[in-house]
Amino acid sequence: MTLSPEAAVNFCRAVAGKTFSAQGRRYLIFPQVKGRYTVPSAKVGVTYAMPDGKPSSPKILASVPTQFEARVPPGAEGAKYFLTTDRFQLRQSLDRKLEGLKVGDSITRTVEMTAEGTVGSSLPPLKLEAPEGIRLYSGTPRVSEKAERGDVEATRTETATYVLEKEGHYTIPEIVILWWNPQTKGMNKARVPAVDLNVQGNPGYSAEAFASSQDPEEKPPEEPGQQ
Repeated sequence: MTLSPEAAVNFCRAVAGKTFSAQGRRYLIFPQVKGRYTVPSAKVGVTYAMPDGKPSSPKILASVPTQFEARVPPGAEGAKYFLTTDRFQLRQSLDRKLEGLKVGDSITRTVEMTAEGTVGSSLPPLKLEAPEGIRLYSGTPRVSEKAERGDVEATRTETATYVLEKEGHYTIPEIVILWWNPQTKGMNKARVPAVDLNVQGNPGYSAEAFASSQDPEEKPPEEPGQQ
C-alpha cells in the first residue's frame, strides 16, 4: 500500500549559482508481504521557455528506480498478524461498574488502538469472544486517520455489548496485539486485561425479548494478511 499524506510542497533550490523552482512529493510505502520490491521510476514531462520566448519541445525526466527488501522481524515468525509502528497504544473502557450484576444486564466494552506511521487499514480487526452464558453483539468498527506535516496516525475503535443471560462467574478474554518497533528493532505485545464478571440470578429476565430488540450478531471478521 502507498499513501501520500500531504500535498505537494513548492520551494526553491540553488544549483551552481542559479535558482530553480522546485516541487516535492512524499509517499509512504507499506509492504504487505515479505520479499524484494522495486519502486519504478517517476516520469515527468516538462517544457521551458527558449531564449526567443517560445516554449521548448516537451522533455521527459525520470527518477532512478529504488529497490528495498521487506523481511519478517525476529519474534514475528509464524504470527498471523502484527503491526509495524513507532508507537502503539491499546486501551479499553467499560460503560458501567461491575458490582451487583444480574441476569439481563448488559455491558458495553470499547477497545481503541492507535498507531503512528501507518494507515487505518493496517490496524487488525479484533476477535471479540464471549463464554457460554453471555450473548455478544458486535458494533460497527470506526477507523480514522490524521496526517500533520507528513506524520500519520491511525485509530481503530471497536465496541461489543455483552448480555448476561445466565448466573455464574465468567471471564471475557484479554486482547493481545503484536507490534514491531522499527526504531528499537524489538517486538512488543500490547494487551488489555480480561474482564471478570459475577452474575446473580434474575427471575424476571426474558432473553427472547432482549434479542428481538437487537441487531443480529455479526460474524467475526476474517484475519487480514501479514504486515
